[in-house]
Amino acid sequence: PRQILFIRPSAAVCHMARGEWPQAQILVTEAMTLIPGDEVAQRRLNRHVEYFGKTVLSLPLSAQSSKSAIFLERIASNRAEFHKILAICAACRGDYSEAVQTLGLAIQANPQDVAAQIDRAAYLAVLGRDAEAVRQLTTATTLSPTNGIAQSNLAALLAKQRRFSEAIEHYRLAIKSDPKNADTRHNFALALARSQRTHEALEQFQMALELNPAHQPATQQLAWLLATHRELGDPVRALALAE
Repeated sequence: PRQILFIRPSAAVCHMARGEWPQAQILVTEAMTLIPGDEVAQRRLNRHVEYFGKTVLSLPLSAQSSKSAIFLERIASNRAEFHKILAICAACRGDYSEAVQTLGLAIQANPQDVAAQIDRAAYLAVLGRDAEAVRQLTTATTLSPTNGIAQSNLAALLAKQRRFSEAIEHYRLAIKSDPKNADTRHNFALALARSQRTHEALEQFQMALELNPAHQPATQQLAWLLATHRELGDPVRALALAE
């Protein structure tokens, strides 16, 4: 119902004021998905979020306060989170250009925010701006080498550009961080197969299926590999997988 929709952003503003960002983000996201495409709801939601942004950015700072440094740091953090929430709103509307721009502001406010960089790279990729997405993810993986999502996403974009040797190295790092991710192993196997490293690809496809026996892409790819490869061929197993 419309009345409940409008309660959510109001509650989100309350959470924001208390610094409870995860709860605020959940409420904002839920509000955006309740009535997709509703322009009235969108305008009202934007007013709520913009009101909070103007309020938090205009708070007076006391130069004589012993806590002024801490207070400044808190405001800077809030500014970054505020931009991230606006980016969520833009992405939910399908306005990925605005989401990219807004997340750029969030990253300026907090250059160490790897999650914001991963999201920005994803929106850049949706817009077909792969080179920029690669640069953003390169920064993210430099900041956080053990972030499996950043490593896997960077590997996927490099593979898309047919830079398979680089992609493989990032897939290895992604698997080292998250060894039980069947999707990453499947994508890693594809990069290996396209690099003519068939034995390694076969191993990764099989490991993906061990982790998730219902993984359909890995099942299909392994079936094709076993059906068509001259040395590794296993027609009986290929047929079973295909069925």
